[in-house]
Amino acid sequence: MRVCAVTNVFNEAFNLPIWLRHYGAQVGIENCLVVDHGSNDGSTADLGGAGVIRLPRSPFNDHKRARMIAGLVGSLLPAYDAMLYSDCDELLVADPAKYANLVAFCEAFEGKAATAIGLNVIHHQRFLSVF
Repeated sequence: MRVCAVTNVFNEAFNLPIWLRHYGAQVGIENCLVVDHGSNDGSTADLGGAGVIRLPRSPFNDHKRARMIAGLVGSLLPAYDAMLYSDCDELLVADPAKYANLVAFCEAFEGKAATAIGLNVIHHQRFLSVF
Protein backbone atom coordinates (compact mmCIF):
# COMPACT_ATOMS: atom_id res chain seq x y z
CA MET A 1 0.00 0.00 0.00
CA ARG A 2 1.35 3.43 -0.95
CA VAL A 3 0.69 6.10 1.67
CA CYS A 4 1.72 9.74 1.24
CA ALA A 5 2.30 12.16 4.13
CA VAL A 6 1.89 15.89 3.39
CA THR A 7 2.66 19.01 5.38
CA ASN A 8 2.68 22.75 4.73
CA VAL A 9 5.56 24.87 6.08
CA PHE A 10 7.06 28.31 6.35
CA ASN A 11 10.51 28.57 7.96
CA GLU A 12 10.27 25.35 10.00
CA ALA A 13 13.95 24.71 10.74
CA PHE A 14 13.13 23.12 14.12
CA ASN A 15 9.98 21.06 13.42
CA LEU A 16 10.52 19.97 9.81
CA PRO A 17 13.45 17.59 10.50
CA ILE A 18 11.36 15.95 13.25
CA TRP A 19 8.35 15.67 10.91
CA LEU A 20 10.49 14.18 8.12
CA ARG A 21 12.15 11.68 10.47
CA HIS A 22 8.79 10.54 11.86
CA TYR A 23 6.84 10.27 8.62
CA GLY A 24 9.85 9.02 6.66
CA ALA A 25 10.04 6.08 9.08
CA GLN A 26 6.29 5.52 8.83
CA VAL A 27 5.63 5.77 5.06
CA GLY A 28 9.09 6.10 3.48
CA ILE A 29 10.85 9.42 2.91
CA GLU A 30 10.07 9.20 -0.83
CA ASN A 31 6.37 9.32 0.11
CA CYS A 32 6.68 12.54 2.11
CA LEU A 33 5.68 15.82 0.48
CA VAL A 34 6.43 19.28 1.86
CA VAL A 35 4.50 22.27 0.57
CA ASP A 36 6.84 25.21 1.19
CA HIS A 37 4.99 28.53 1.46
CA GLY A 38 7.96 30.80 0.75
CA SER A 39 10.51 29.72 3.35
CA ASN A 40 13.64 31.87 3.33
CA ASP A 41 15.62 30.23 6.14
CA GLY A 42 17.00 27.27 4.16
CA SER A 43 14.84 24.77 6.07
CA THR A 44 13.54 23.18 2.85
CA ALA A 45 16.82 23.22 0.93
CA ASP A 46 17.72 19.53 1.40
CA LEU A 47 14.87 17.24 2.39
CA GLY A 48 16.73 13.95 2.01
CA GLY A 49 14.51 12.39 -0.63
CA ALA A 50 11.19 13.98 0.32
CA GLY A 51 9.34 15.91 -2.36
CA VAL A 52 8.84 19.66 -2.17
CA ILE A 53 6.42 22.03 -3.84
CA ARG A 54 7.57 25.63 -3.56
CA LEU A 55 4.93 28.35 -3.43
CA PRO A 56 5.58 32.09 -3.33
CA ARG A 57 4.97 33.74 0.04
CA SER A 58 1.58 35.40 0.39
CA PRO A 59 -0.46 36.69 3.32
CA PHE A 60 -1.70 33.83 5.49
CA ASN A 61 -5.28 32.83 4.76
CA ASP A 62 -6.29 29.58 6.45
CA HIS A 63 -9.36 29.09 4.22
CA LYS A 64 -7.25 29.36 1.04
CA ARG A 65 -4.56 27.12 2.55
CA ALA A 66 -7.10 24.44 3.44
CA ARG A 67 -8.63 24.56 -0.06
CA MET A 68 -5.18 24.32 -1.67
CA ILE A 69 -4.13 21.36 0.50
CA ALA A 70 -7.47 19.58 -0.10
CA GLY A 71 -7.08 20.05 -3.86
CA LEU A 72 -3.46 18.87 -3.81
CA VAL A 73 -4.20 15.81 -1.70
CA GLY A 74 -7.21 14.97 -3.89
CA SER A 75 -5.14 15.28 -7.05
CA LEU A 76 -2.55 12.82 -5.65
CA LEU A 77 -5.06 10.10 -4.74
CA PRO A 78 -4.71 8.33 -8.12
CA ALA A 79 -1.01 7.80 -7.32
CA TYR A 80 -1.49 6.73 -3.68
CA ASP A 81 -3.81 4.45 -1.78
CA ALA A 82 -4.05 6.80 1.21
CA MET A 83 -3.08 10.37 2.07
CA LEU A 84 -2.10 11.75 5.48
CA TYR A 85 -1.99 15.46 6.23
CA SER A 86 -0.64 17.07 9.36
CA ASP A 87 0.86 20.39 10.30
CA CYS A 88 4.63 20.29 10.68
CA ASP A 89 4.36 20.23 14.47
CA GLU A 90 1.87 17.36 14.49
CA LEU A 91 2.85 13.69 14.48
CA LEU A 92 0.16 11.10 13.81
CA VAL A 93 0.68 7.80 15.59
CA ALA A 94 -1.38 4.65 15.07
CA ASP A 95 -2.24 2.72 18.22
CA PRO A 96 0.91 0.56 18.66
CA ALA A 97 -1.15 -2.15 20.38
CA LYS A 98 -3.06 -2.63 17.12
CA TYR A 99 -0.84 -1.47 14.23
CA ALA A 100 2.86 -1.66 13.42
CA ASN A 101 2.79 1.79 11.77
CA LEU A 102 0.57 4.23 9.87
CA VAL A 103 0.70 2.12 6.70
CA ALA A 104 -0.69 -0.87 8.63
CA PHE A 105 -3.42 1.39 10.01
CA CYS A 106 -4.31 2.56 6.49
CA GLU A 107 -4.39 -1.03 5.23
CA ALA A 108 -6.86 -2.01 7.96
CA PHE A 109 -8.98 1.15 7.78
CA GLU A 110 -12.31 0.61 6.02
CA GLY A 111 -13.73 4.14 5.96
CA LYS A 112 -13.22 7.04 3.58
CA ALA A 113 -11.61 9.44 6.05
CA ALA A 114 -10.31 9.43 9.62
CA THR A 115 -9.46 12.16 12.09
CA ALA A 116 -7.11 12.11 15.04
CA ILE A 117 -7.24 13.28 18.62
CA GLY A 118 -4.62 15.81 19.63
CA LEU A 119 -2.38 15.56 22.66
CA ASN A 120 0.15 18.18 23.62
CA VAL A 121 3.38 16.62 24.83
CA ILE A 122 5.56 19.13 26.62
CA HIS A 123 9.15 18.44 27.64
CA HIS A 124 9.74 19.90 31.08
CA GLN A 125 13.12 19.12 32.65
CA ARG A 126 11.88 19.63 36.23
CA PHE A 127 9.44 16.72 35.96
CA LEU A 128 11.99 14.38 34.40
CA SER A 129 14.16 14.46 37.53
CA VAL A 130 11.28 12.92 39.56
CA PHE A 131 11.52 9.66 37.61
